Amino acid sequence: MKKSSFVILPLIIGAFLLYLFYGDDYQVVEETDAAEHLTVDRYTAELQNSPEIQGYKRFTDEEEKTIVVLSLGSDNQGKGIDVAGVVNDEEGTVITVEFTEEETGKDNPYIIISLDSVTDPLFVQTEGGLFFEEIE
Repeated sequence: MKKSSFVILPLIIGAFLLYLFYGDDYQVVEETDAAEHLTVDRYTAELQNSPEIQGYKRFTDEEEKTIVVLSLGSDNQGKGIDVAGVVNDEEGTVITVEFTEEETGKDNPYIIISLDSVTDPLFVQTEGGLFFEEIE
């Protein structure tokens, strides 16, 4: 039994270290979790009252992570959206999103993305190459 712990323990530690170094440096924030960040929660409510708003807006949370809220605007009413990937290097940060078949039922679909780190400039684009403007 002791010999197996000498094999299993290093495997567990190795897997954990791989996750730390190669894990995603972003998370998609669920709507229910957005309520914890009052400014983001208010902004997402504003998006539904102003469906013409299209683009992304940055926020900073209490852990100094960057929160990006991307809204698709009323032209994309009801569409789903997901993160296809995030690239963060010395030249900047690029968030690539994809449209999904999921029906959101929202007048102005949006996604909330939490980034561990951002290098300016920040770009948000679709897989098809459509770039979204930053909303001040």
